[in-house]
Parts: sequence; C-alpha cells; structure tokens
Amino acid sequence: MLDMLRKATLAGIGMLTLTEERARKLVDELVEQGRMSQEEGESIVKEILTKAEASREEWEARIRDLIQEAFRKMDLVPRKDLELVEEQLRALERRVADLERRERDREEEVPTM
Repeated sequence: MLDMLRKATLAGIGMLTLTEERARKLVDELVEQGRMSQEEGESIVKEILTKAEASREEWEARIRDLIQEAFRKMDLVPRKDLELVEEQLRALERRVADLERRERDREEEVPTM
C-alpha cells in the first residue's frame, strides 16, 4: 500500500516536471516566432505550473483519502493513533507502578504486632 502511494507521488512529480518542460518548450517556440514576448511566455509558464501544482496536490489528497479509507475498512490504525495509545499505556503503567510502590511503602511503615 505504501509502495503504491510512493509510486503515485513520484508519478505526480514526474508529470509536473514533464508539464514544465513542455510548457517552456512551447513558450520558447512562440517567443522565437514572435507570437509573444518573453515576459508573456514566463507569465504563461508560471500560470501553467501553478495550476499543475494545484492539480497534483489535489490528486495526492485524493489518493491519501482513498488509502485512509482502505485502512479504515481493513481496521488498520494510523501510526499516530497507535503512538498516542502507546503513550497513554506507558503513562498508566507508570501510574500503576507508582501506586504499587506507595502501597508497599505504606505496608512497610505499618508496625507488625
């Protein structure tokens, strides 16, 4: 599952890179032909990249949501939730150990008859 997410993320980054290369190539050709100025070309490239980045982020968010839903259906717990429960368990273990220590200390203080 994590491998799929990694591959999807790399594919998104690859698409963004490919989009930039194609956009710059097209703009360079149009600038060369005199159909637009260099400034207009840069503005268009920036706009294309901004939209591509937004699309990539949306795509990654959807994949993340799908994976979380799949984990939920398989009754898998996210690592952060597991770590929270583990910390709570450690806190309870410390508290029980402290209470047991206090009880032993109190028993040792009581004189036997």
